[in-house]
Amino acid sequence: MTWEVSGGLESQDLWVERSERAPGPWARLEGKRTRDQGVVTEFDNPALTDRAYWYRLAGIVGGRPTVLTELVWVGKAVVQAFRLESVGPSPGRGRIAIRFALPVPSDVSLEIFDIQGRSVSSLVRGIWPAGEHVVEWNERHQSGLYLVRYRFPGGEETRRVIRTGG
Repeated sequence: MTWEVSGGLESQDLWVERSERAPGPWARLEGKRTRDQGVVTEFDNPALTDRAYWYRLAGIVGGRPTVLTELVWVGKAVVQAFRLESVGPSPGRGRIAIRFALPVPSDVSLEIFDIQGRSVSSLVRGIWPAGEHVVEWNERHQSGLYLVRYRFPGGEETRRVIRTGG
């Protein structure tokens, strides 16, 4: 969110609040803030792309907290393509999080292979809804290099992951 400071207000007396519902509850953002010639930009780094949020600007006016703007609604990001977003931590021990995205409901699979090409785990198989998803691989396997294969209609992606312990 970006705003211009004027009317005797100082930027340190202003803040952005976020809610997942218009009536609240509201939480003050603790993200990165930049200032350039009276224009203040505040970033909502912890915001998730698969959620919609309401925002408002608040500040201290006359010694009291006051809402200064109309509510601003920001919709969730729309997944544009099939993608294997991330696999990690790598190297990692224990749980490995695998994030993937689907633009439309689709028949997909997510499998783990050892370096010799042997299947060691089938994490996802079947029709999944559109959106971003996270599954965990938490099975005990020896340390080494593994491949994560994400198959979707019309293609596939593969990523390497290194396990550092059982």
